Amino acid sequence: MSKIASTIALLLTAVSTSNAVAQWVKRTVPDQMTGKPSHVSYSVVSSNELQLPFPYEGRTTGLLGLRIGRIEGGIQVGLMMERGQFVCPPNDCSVRIRLDDGEPFSLRAAPSRDGRPNLIMLQDQAGKLLAGTRQAQKIMVEATILEVGEKVFIFSTPGGTAAATVEANQPAAN
Repeated sequence: MSKIASTIALLLTAVSTSNAVAQWVKRTVPDQMTGKPSHVSYSVVSSNELQLPFPYEGRTTGLLGLRIGRIEGGIQVGLMMERGQFVCPPNDCSVRIRLDDGEPFSLRAAPSRDGRPNLIMLQDQAGKLLAGTRQAQKIMVEATILEVGEKVFIFSTPGGTAAATVEANQPAAN
């Protein structure tokens, strides 16, 4: 199983076992060859649920994930949902983000490398989102979902928790 696939599996576990209180959850993923930590991920489950039509029928929650470690670019930020599909064509995909009562801003996004339709990766200025989580009590992420259009996942977060932890654990550049 690839490192990306194992991280996604862990994030899906966090979504499926979520409770009503949003907390950043830390997971350390070992390298299967060495047993040493490969990367650390932090995730938080949305405080709202979306109702999806057929064929996904049912409620879905969102998951905002931060991953640091031996990866290109240092930090990866992903948005995942339990069921459903994001509409995210390569080179023409974006999400809108709003931190607390601030102005919404857009970030480019891309489909996941392994083709999972329920995961998109935020591109460019993901650090802007990370920096904003230092004080944000609420993070809103709007993305386009197949058959439903643009919908918002709301993450009620204790301000600063993930940002401070990620920055403290960011590996030094070699």
